[in-house]
Amino acid sequence: MRAIVLFLPCIFFLTCFAGCATQENLDALYSHIIQLEQQNKELQKKNATAVKERQRIYSELRDYSKNRSEKDQKFTSQSAGLSATFEKIREDIQRLNGKIEENGHRIGIVGGTVKTLEQTNEKRLKKLEQYLNFEGPGAAQGGRFTPGSSSSTSKKKTKDKNETTLSDKELYELARKAYNEGDDQRAMDGFSLLEKEYPRSQYADNAKYWIGQIYYRKLDYKQAILNYQEVIEKYPNGNKAPAAMLQQAYSFFNLGKKQHARILLQDLIKKYPNSEDAREAKKKLGMLK
Repeated sequence: MRAIVLFLPCIFFLTCFAGCATQENLDALYSHIIQLEQQNKELQKKNATAVKERQRIYSELRDYSKNRSEKDQKFTSQSAGLSATFEKIREDIQRLNGKIEENGHRIGIVGGTVKTLEQTNEKRLKKLEQYLNFEGPGAAQGGRFTPGSSSSTSKKKTKDKNETTLSDKELYELARKAYNEGDDQRAMDGFSLLEKEYPRSQYADNAKYWIGQIYYRKLDYKQAILNYQEVIEKYPNGNKAPAAMLQQAYSFFNLGKKQHARILLQDLIKKYPNSEDAREAKKKLGMLK
């Protein structure tokens, strides 16, 4: 544009100086100048557009660079967190492996103990069976203990007492095992033998109670009542006295004597108010009303 402006005076001067330029030549010259001016304006517009486009590209590049930097920082932070988590998991796995090995060792010890106990219980059971004459040539009535069998082996029992006699605890545990397995006769023999051999044992009241339970299970409520009564009278401070009173009340109830059952339940609640059996007695009384 500046070149054109400087060029115009020169053209004018030459034209005036020459004095021989025609009007046609002047018109052509002006037309050419106008074309140049229009081309210059178009170039300016394109240049402005190019500047804006360049600014837009620079702005996008700055945004991309900023976003990339933020993503890199976030990725670095996440990588650090994952590394810490992985390290913690590795330590936990090592610790668990140590516990697994330790538990495996303990299981081996417990397994050996259980096996030893099973062998011991098997020996006790065999001793009891021999003691009650369940095995051997002198067995009577299919191997069950009867008064006749006991008299036939009394002399031998005296000689071999150190070999065949079980403790009161062993007798009680084996008789309870027989009861739990539903072998009422064997359980009855064991509990009766405990009463006979160890009348002052701490398990004597329990043995008498379970004899009552055997009769109760057989629906022989009269015999059950008599055995429960022995528990109540002989061992009033024993752990089975409340239970014996409760079962005695149930027995009377099953015999149709509800008044007797009610009196026993009330007496149980009065004598042993804090026992579990007393709470059961209260429930039963509510049903009897």
